[in-house]
Amino acid sequence: MKTSQIKSIARRQLKGTRIQAFSVILMTFFIMLSIQLLEAVCRYSFAIPATLQFDYKNIILTAVWLLVSMLLLWPVSIGKTKYFLSLAVAGKGKKSNLFAYFSTGRSYFKTIVTTLITSLMVLCTLFFSIIPGMLLLFWGNGHTISIDVTLQLTGIFLLITASAVTVRVALGLALVPYLLVKEHKLLPVAIIRRSQKLMKGNRLRVLYLFISFIGWFFLCLFIVPIFYALPYYEASMAVLAQQMTGKKEQEEREIYSTIEFQKLVSQV
Repeated sequence: MKTSQIKSIARRQLKGTRIQAFSVILMTFFIMLSIQLLEAVCRYSFAIPATLQFDYKNIILTAVWLLVSMLLLWPVSIGKTKYFLSLAVAGKGKKSNLFAYFSTGRSYFKTIVTTLITSLMVLCTLFFSIIPGMLLLFWGNGHTISIDVTLQLTGIFLLITASAVTVRVALGLALVPYLLVKEHKLLPVAIIRRSQKLMKGNRLRVLYLFISFIGWFFLCLFIVPIFYALPYYEASMAVLAQQMTGKKEQEEREIYSTIEFQKLVSQV
């Protein structure tokens, strides 16, 4: 399915539901903003500056803020994914989907663990791939001009390569939130492997869909287009994810039916 077709389907699905879809995104934003405000209030109350200093109060507050963000925002984010995936599958979603992953301990824990693993995979890839380039840029000072230029150019090349590698890893995990919604029985590691498998040969499709919205993202700086652009983007991503995962499921059902038919024939 072409990107234009995916976006066309998303627009049709949003007819009559755009206000509700935007309210789901808005609630997610308000939860994130509330956590940020709570951190700011704590810093003001305890006189903790927002700096990179290795002060024990600053470290503790930052750690608590990250923990609260993880425990609250990640399930809400997957709930938002559930809403838009429901919109893609059934043509409608419920606002209650936003908090669906707080309903049971199993789904909540699975969401936290899966999102933590995917986040660490992306961050570790970025960190370890960016180190060589940063070291060469740092060492590229204080030598002769020719050596400086060579080291710095090599460092820039390695940084660009590191960014490309990180984007590739992140794209390989793009279906994880949608598989979390659809695959209730799979464990976190199995969901990640399934996403990587499904994304083979499809990374450019996801990347191209994202790039096609860059113009809309710039328009969002004027506030008003946010109402149109954000639900449009989320719905388009959900349509693409449903098309990719649904196609794979259909292929697996056909393979299973073929195997069952062969077993039946062998018994005759």
